[in-house]
Amino acid sequence: MTVTAPQPAHRVEHVDDNMVISTVSLFFCFILGIFAVLKSQESSITSSSNSSSSSSSNSNSSSNSSTVVVIIVVIIIVVVALVVVVEVVVVKIVVVVVVIVIVVAVVAVVVVVAVVVVVVVVVVVVVVVVVVVV
Repeated sequence: MTVTAPQPAHRVEHVDDNMVISTVSLFFCFILGIFAVLKSQESSITSSSNSSSSSSSNSNSSSNSSTVVVIIVVIIIVVVALVVVVEVVVVKIVVVVVVIVIVVAVVAVVVVVAVVVVVVVVVVVVVVVVVVVV
């Protein structure tokens, strides 16, 4: 009589399906979020059916999609922040340019008025001299 040792049951390690981050990624980038949720769901289903390689592959796909969404969101936030900062700087530059233009215009008006006053004074002096001499 031969006794064989019982075969150990095939154990499949639990594979994280990344459903939480996949669901969160839905709110930021809908198309990639749907893909991530579908891969998370497939990972969960294949994990329960003892298919370790498929479950791991789907989990990795889900994780990668969610990571891409997070990167896209961070890039968008950085770009928006830069636009706001640049816009503030541009507005400040425009204000400075407008102030300079106004100052130059006021100086030009003052110079024109001064020239007119000098011309009027010269004309009055010439008229007075002509009247006194004649």
